[in-house]
Amino acid sequence: MSLSVIVTAAGSSRRMGGTNKLLLELKGRPVLIRTLEKFAAQKFVDKIVITAPKDLIEKYSNLCREFKIDKVCAVVEGGKERQDSIFAALKVLQDKGCHYVAVHDAARPLTSTALIAKLYVGMVYRRSDSDFIDGVLGGKAASDKCFLLEDLDDGSEFADSGVLESGLFRDVAGVIPAVAVKDTIKRVGESGIVEETLNRSELQAVQTPQIFEYDTLVQAYSNAFKDGYVGTDDSSLVERLGRKVMVMPGEYTNLKITTIDDISLAAQIIEDMEHA
Repeated sequence: MSLSVIVTAAGSSRRMGGTNKLLLELKGRPVLIRTLEKFAAQKFVDKIVITAPKDLIEKYSNLCREFKIDKVCAVVEGGKERQDSIFAALKVLQDKGCHYVAVHDAARPLTSTALIAKLYVGMVYRRSDSDFIDGVLGGKAASDKCFLLEDLDDGSEFADSGVLESGLFRDVAGVIPAVAVKDTIKRVGESGIVEETLNRSELQAVQTPQIFEYDTLVQAYSNAFKDGYVGTDDSSLVERLGRKVMVMPGEYTNLKITTIDDISLAAQIIEDMEHA
């Protein structure tokens, strides 16, 4: 079963002072293109939909043609909120036989191909244990440098041999990456007074891509709009349905470009990876 991908690129880049962060050059290529390339390279990804501001639809489409990102099947106009944009993209995928869908922030260009593959395998088999996932991936998902896309197994030998336990995490409808919070987190009131110090061991910072059953995510979005609910991420909408969302280890390098300083940091991370 293949994976469709929604790349959210309809934001306003408010914290960049009006500069479109997705068009900034990052080690020779625009941020948006670096993000798209990670998914386009995956053989189990069959189509990509990009959400965009109305005035940038043509620009983003031209960039995809220029850099030969052929898996992009549509660039759709985003809405007022991120939630509106993703729902519009989900509608584009409605008649395309989509079984699994990933939602990813265009401003996360450093997501590794290994992480994408691990999340996909985790979703397909509802498993999060690293030994099983590395087995399906042929033990080649440790890093981008050694992970060969053509070696991705379909996992059938593991299912047939009983490694896949039938019914385990059967109700899991989504898989998301997260990393442990390193800082102490405090709940602070409007007056600036600390109201509560949260238990850091129970907290994780959630990233994208987040992968879901397509039908479940559509239902989650439909219910959210009906109820007037706005979630902080896609998984929060699925959780409202009473479905389980499985957390898998993310990557601290999977940063989200938010300020101009993040461009320099991302460039340094890429350089370090290239010389590792």
